[in-house]
Amino acid sequence: MLSPWNLPSQSLSHVELEDDTLREGLQCGSVAQISIEKMQDLLRLSSQMGVTHSVIGFPVDDKSRQQVESLLATISSEELPIRPWILARFHQQDIQAAMDLNTKFPRSSIGVALFKSSNPQRARIEGWPADHFEREAPICIQKLNSAGIPVSLNFEDATRTPPECFTSILKSLQGFEVESWALCDTVGCATPEGAKRLVSFFLSQLNSHQSRKVVWHGHNDLGLAFANSLAALDAGASVMSGTFLGIGERAGNLALEQMLAYLYFTGEQRFGLSHVKEYSKKIQEAFGLNVSPHQPLLGDDVFLTHAGTHASAMIKAVQKNDDYKDLVFQAFAPSLLGRESRIKVGPLSGKQALHYLLTQSGVHFTEQTVSNLGEYLKLNGCLLDEEGVRKWLQR
Repeated sequence: MLSPWNLPSQSLSHVELEDDTLREGLQCGSVAQISIEKMQDLLRLSSQMGVTHSVIGFPVDDKSRQQVESLLATISSEELPIRPWILARFHQQDIQAAMDLNTKFPRSSIGVALFKSSNPQRARIEGWPADHFEREAPICIQKLNSAGIPVSLNFEDATRTPPECFTSILKSLQGFEVESWALCDTVGCATPEGAKRLVSFFLSQLNSHQSRKVVWHGHNDLGLAFANSLAALDAGASVMSGTFLGIGERAGNLALEQMLAYLYFTGEQRFGLSHVKEYSKKIQEAFGLNVSPHQPLLGDDVFLTHAGTHASAMIKAVQKNDDYKDLVFQAFAPSLLGRESRIKVGPLSGKQALHYLLTQSGVHFTEQTVSNLGEYLKLNGCLLDEEGVRKWLQR
C-alpha cells in the first residue's frame, strides 16, 4: 500500500481492464492514423500488462474490417489472453458482419459491444420512437445469442439517461443473455457521486438471472474520469474501460495506465507496470503525440525534484543509502516503471542540492563556486541537471 489510509473498501480481485485505445483513441482530434503493425504491437503489450478486454474496432467499411481481421488473426495465432470486442449498432448489417467475423475467427472468442444512446433527448433529435431501445435491443441480442456470440450492451450517454428509462429497458431484456452492461459517461458530465449513484441504481434494477458485470466507460471533459471510475468501482462496476494516455474524443478518457497502477498498488499485482513505459513510448511514436511533462506516471518531470527542502531530504536519504530514498517525496519507486529519480538545481534550490550536483559532476569546486552557481541560476531562472552543471563549470 502507498498509504496506510488507502485500504480499498472491498476486494478488487474481480476487477478487469478494457483497452479502448485502438478504437476510442483513434477519435482523438490530434492523432495520426496508425499502421496495422503498430496496432498489433500495442495489443500485445496491453495483454502483457494484464488487460483482458480490448475494443479492436468498428467494422463498418473495408478499411476498418481489415483492421479488425488483422487484430483477430494476431489474437488467434499468438493465443493472446485477451477478449476482443467489436462495436455494432442496432443494425442488421452490423450484426451480420459480427457473425461473419465469428465464423472466420472461431478461436478468437470475439464479443460484440452493441451500442445506442439511451438518452431520450438524443431520441428526440434523431426522431426515434420513445421505446426504440426496448424494441430493437432484444432482436439484435437474440440473433447474437443464437450464434453463440457474447454481448455487451453499451448505454451511450448513460449519465444523462433518466432512471425510468433503465428500468424499462432492463425489463424488456429479461430472458436474453447479456454478458455485461456498459455505462458510458459519453460527454464526461458525471461527478464521482453521480457515477456511484448510477452504478448502484443500475445494479438494483437487474433481476437474479441477469449478469451483474458492469463496465464503466468514462470521459474526461471535467477532469474527473479517474475519480469517476474509482467511484463506479466502489459502487460495484467490475470492468474499467479506458485508453492509454487517456487519448480519445474531446478531452479524452480514463487514462488506463493510471487505473492499472492504482490496482497494482492496492495489491492486484497481476497488473504489471514494467511495460507501461514501453507502451507509452510506442503510442507516442505511433500517434504522433507528446505527453505533458507532468502527466502522471509518464511525464518527464514526475520523478524530478529541485525545490530546496524536498531535494535536501532526498539527498540525505541517497547519501545514507536508505531504503526510503525513492519515497521521501515520491509515492513509489520509479524503478517500477523502468525510470529513476532525478535531482536538478534551479532558483529554488538550497546549498545542499548545489553541493550534491557539483560533487556528482566530478569536477573540483570551492564554496565560491557554490555561491556563483546559485547566483547564476537565480539570474537566469533555469534548471540544470548533472550534465548541465558540468557544462556550466567548463564554460
